Amino acid sequence: MSVNSFKTLDKFSLNGKGYNFYNLSLLEDEFPKLKTLPKSKKILIENLLRLEDGEDVNVNLIRNVLENPEKKT
Repeated sequence: MSVNSFKTLDKFSLNGKGYNFYNLSLLEDEFPKLKTLPKSKKILIENLLRLEDGEDVNVNLIRNVLENPEKKT
């Protein structure tokens, strides 16, 4: 399970079954560029949130991507 530093882990249920997901809309106030990103980049950011382990994928890496989503590495 992810470290969840940005507190984006959310839940929903469908037909009586519960599911977890990382809700990017919870970050839009702090990182307004998220609203205009293409879905492909949002998927990549969600993947970073899901895989955050505090080492290889850490809060600094994710924050850098959120603050500079157009930057190519």
